[in-house]
Amino acid sequence: AHALRLAPAEVVIEHAEGRAPRLVLPSGTGLCLSSASRGAAAALAVAPGPVGIDVERVDREGETPWGVLHPDERADLLSLPAAERPPALARLWSCKEAYVKALGLGLAREPDSFRVRFVDEERAAVEDAGVTFDALTRWWRWGGEDFAASLVALRPLDRV
Repeated sequence: AHALRLAPAEVVIEHAEGRAPRLVLPSGTGLCLSSASRGAAAALAVAPGPVGIDVERVDREGETPWGVLHPDERADLLSLPAAERPPALARLWSCKEAYVKALGLGLAREPDSFRVRFVDEERAAVEDAGVTFDALTRWWRWGGEDFAASLVALRPLDRV
């Protein structure tokens, strides 16, 4: 409603299970939506084109799913000290999920078929079939837990 400068009652969002939220009213805005949640954390993205957002909890005790990562991602994670891998994995995985959400594929896409590369503390690049897409990433602490979130808009970068 804020993005469209409308009253909340004038906006209708449909959220069918297993699908991205969809702006039903007003129609014809061209806005795309994406949502994500993990525990107490939730995020919503609104953009004038395909967009994906994801939130992941940092799991310091979990196993790293090496087999579903791109070979370069495995190498990047292994180059980090062990204590830095869980937050990096949460950030990496949130980028991967945000990207496939933006594509409209969800986890139907093999996660090792494209690469996420960290550019700096707030940006990542998603490299897929010779095209690079920008991702914004953030970490935060909520209720004593650490989270990572990523936002991917499907527009190629001029440079990374």
